[in-house]
Order: sequence, then structure tokens, then C-alpha cells
Amino acid sequence: MKTLKDSIILNTIFFILFSAFLIYLLLTGQIDWILFLVTEVFMGSMTYIEIIRKKRELLDENQSSHNESMKLLNIEARGYVVGSSIFILLFLSIILWDKKDMFIAYPLLGSAIGGLLRGFYLSTELYRRRENLPKR
Repeated sequence: MKTLKDSIILNTIFFILFSAFLIYLLLTGQIDWILFLVTEVFMGSMTYIEIIRKKRELLDENQSSHNESMKLLNIEARGYVVGSSIFILLFLSIILWDKKDMFIAYPLLGSAIGGLLRGFYLSTELYRRRENLPKR
């Protein structure tokens, strides 16, 4: 599980660095406070989902617990879909409602759309794995 510990440390460091960058943008007035808050929550949830992904990959490599791996895959897929969908809706309402043009806005939107697509892919992977389960 040393790899999982390393993954947690790296994901936490990335989250802290990205948060520092967002705080800089907030303090210099380049992003709005509500976009800052929504992005922080989104990035925090994506960090948590990445840790779940790493744990699931370790379980898949070791072939230790198929049920646990399926549960983690379900959490991961739903986390990406729900988290990205909520972020996209809030993001678009902030950007379109206030008609603000922020340079960080569109890469964040692209990241959220990528997360949504990843969630849909993982949902199909979960369905495929359930179909391949032996019948009782």
C-alpha cells in the first residue's frame, strides 16, 4: 500500500498548489469569489476521487477483492458524473449570468467536461464488469 500513500501525498500536494494559485487569482481580482469557491470544492472532490481510483487500481492489480473493487468503481464513476455535472452547471451559471471573461474559466470547464466523460466511461466499465460476473 506504499503506492497508495504516495498517491495520497502527491494528490494532496497538487491540490494545495492549485489552491494557492486560485487564491492568488482571487486576491488579484482575476476570478470572482463564487467561482473560487465552486472550483475549490470541485478540485477537492476530484482529489478524493483520484485517491479512490488509485485504491481501486491496486485492488484490481492484486485481484484481492472483486466486490470491493466494484464498489470503488461505482463510487468513482458516480463521483465523476455527479461532481462534474454540478460543477458545469454552477460554472456556466456564474460565467453566463455575470458575463465575466476570466482566462482560467475555459480550461476549468474543459477539465469538468473531461471528468464527465471519464465518469460515463467508468459507468460503462462498471456495466461491463457486472455483465461478466458469474451467474448464481
